[in-house]
Amino acid sequence: MWQTGLSIFIFIILTTMNLRIKAYIIFIFLSDIILSIDGSFMYNTNHQDQNQSHIEKIMTYNILNYDGEGNRDGYFKAIIDSISPDMIVVQELNGISGFNNFFNNILNVINLNEWSYADFIDQNANNDIALFYKSQNFSFINTSQVYTAQTNGTRNVVEWIMMHNEASIIFRIYGVHFKANQGYEDRRRIEMSILREYLNDLPLNTNFIVAGDFNVYNISTEPGFEIITSPSLDNSGQLFDPLNSIGEWHANIGQVNCEYSSLHTQSTRVLDLGDGATGGMEDRFDWILVSASILDDSNIINYIDESYLSFGNDGDHCNEAINAEENNSVSQTMADALHNASDHLPVIASFRFGSLDTATVKIDYEESDFYFHNEQKWYPNPFNSQSILKYRLKNDEFVKIYLYDLFGRHVKTLMNQHQFAGQKVINWNGTDNKNKHLPSGIYFCILKIGQDERLSKLILVN
Repeated sequence: MWQTGLSIFIFIILTTMNLRIKAYIIFIFLSDIILSIDGSFMYNTNHQDQNQSHIEKIMTYNILNYDGEGNRDGYFKAIIDSISPDMIVVQELNGISGFNNFFNNILNVINLNEWSYADFIDQNANNDIALFYKSQNFSFINTSQVYTAQTNGTRNVVEWIMMHNEASIIFRIYGVHFKANQGYEDRRRIEMSILREYLNDLPLNTNFIVAGDFNVYNISTEPGFEIITSPSLDNSGQLFDPLNSIGEWHANIGQVNCEYSSLHTQSTRVLDLGDGATGGMEDRFDWILVSASILDDSNIINYIDESYLSFGNDGDHCNEAINAEENNSVSQTMADALHNASDHLPVIASFRFGSLDTATVKIDYEESDFYFHNEQKWYPNPFNSQSILKYRLKNDEFVKIYLYDLFGRHVKTLMNQHQFAGQKVINWNGTDNKNKHLPSGIYFCILKIGQDERLSKLILVN
């Protein structure tokens, strides 16, 4: 019935307000239409000078039992300031105090009032996972958990639904910190299997990023890692390494296997500093993995080639401290900061948000085939018994007006016929196509007149 080549991508966020349930739905059109977050439509054009793509840097960092005590804040400030990320996923925050201290004493000091954070979940485990972001670039939508933890002291995967502000793109990012240490491979297998099953259930072509401390040693000894990175009959949840460098990373002291030395993220130290691992750079524990869609150059989110980096690792410190002798990727001061701040290195990767070859520009209503009466859409809104839509046609046009519920289901056809030019009025009484009263909630109206389309939101309160 709806023949526009429209694809509806739905995110539902449940929050508590005056109504028992409030939900927001974002429609992303994979045809020639992109919906902006304020509800106005944006149409693709071929004007290259109006390209709206944006490059953002995402960082993951295990910050080693951080509670804000001690003298590590200066090191973290220097590291983050040098990298200048737009979003940070951190592991090993010590509860709400560590969360608050990291935000207030580090991020807000580096860039006052530029940073914000996703809702924090104190898991009461061995440290927590959190997400921080620059509010100018991103907006937070929702925090939830994927219940991967199998025992006390282990952590669930945290899921955040985020939006890129300028590109109006919704995506999911997952913070992970799987069970540590050798001998727990089966535990990690269970945790990763649960995550893979969860990702498999996401809608096809969902854009998602999984970042954090995986605590994996080698592909040959980690069946869990093979599960999350291997294709299957339902491979929508398959994770991909942007570097395509999955192999035998582990290089214990005494071994000569340093093939992956430039990718190692742990440990920055050989000396015992009172906390954290020693042994030098020998493991690739920390990763940024992505969905298949994000590796597609034509996708609305795309990994930037050669941007993936284990920050501070020059490849010449296999089984050595990161600040031993000369470091050819960072200054000695920065190498010392990385050494003293944590036993892990931060991992960064950059992503493009928005189309490479198209631009998005707002339509001028005066150039459209119609306009709304007094620039007003549905009134009243919210409504109980009836809401009215007034619009004016410049020319004779075929008009379609369809209503959808939160799940993208077509519930009502209000108009599907040719109309003559002039002012029009249509009303909706809250019923479906069978004249049954619909439940309270949020509904979406798609109005198509000629080549123009508009979307508006209605709130029905019975």
